[in-house]
Amino acid sequence: MNLPQLPRVTGFELWRGRSPYDGADVVAVATLQTSNRKTGDMVQTWILRTDRPPVDAVADGTDAAICGTCPHRRDDDGRRSCYVNVGQAPQAVYRAWLAGAYPRADRHDRYRIGRGRAVRLGAYGDPAMVPARIWRDLIRDAVGHTGYTHQWRRPFAAEHRALCMASVDSPAELAEARAAGWRTFRVRSEAEPMRPGEIACPASPEGGHRAQCADCLLCRGATDRRGIVAGIAIVAHGSGATHFERRTPCSA
Repeated sequence: MNLPQLPRVTGFELWRGRSPYDGADVVAVATLQTSNRKTGDMVQTWILRTDRPPVDAVADGTDAAICGTCPHRRDDDGRRSCYVNVGQAPQAVYRAWLAGAYPRADRHDRYRIGRGRAVRLGAYGDPAMVPARIWRDLIRDAVGHTGYTHQWRRPFAAEHRALCMASVDSPAELAEARAAGWRTFRVRSEAEPMRPGEIACPASPEGGHRAQCADCLLCRGATDRRGIVAGIAIVAHGSGATHFERRTPCSA
């Protein structure tokens, strides 16, 4: 395909296929501009069901297709500790995709989309739901990327270990993920101490807002070119932070 000049479009459909978690039809979209003050100027990517708006999928539990068994999903009492407000950007991206606003990208297009940019794998949705080859194309010529997965125990996520941090929610999970060869990103309560081998997220308040994600790029899985192996920790934040203490850690 002849890729439109990037400034003339707001995003692209990177891939469409079946969720490795439950077989539902899902799509990966990249958007080129963001107002996110924490991440800074990054290509943002979104993993969405094709048949359900994100708000509806959260309400009826079918968001498992793109989030798996993440413990921050909505529970039976309607509480959700995820920091993403699905009624905002994910809903808008879904509507734009449904309206045909995003051209389909082939492999060479994906190279161009990420070229010279910082890339965020999974602004919403778990990157492990998308084949690692798609992400490798996108970040091939990028200046760096970030990525996180709660699916690190599952065989289908193994190929993402070089690309993503293992999202963990307890010291026990931290130790388990490290033993399996993953670098870790741990969400903690404000009262919970840092663990040996962890550093505070430099983009967070507790990290002193020293850098935006687009400049920091520490959360790039096992491929960090600077040889950094430390885990990253951050205090629960975002719209679901008040429910963080009541969540059940992921066990599968």
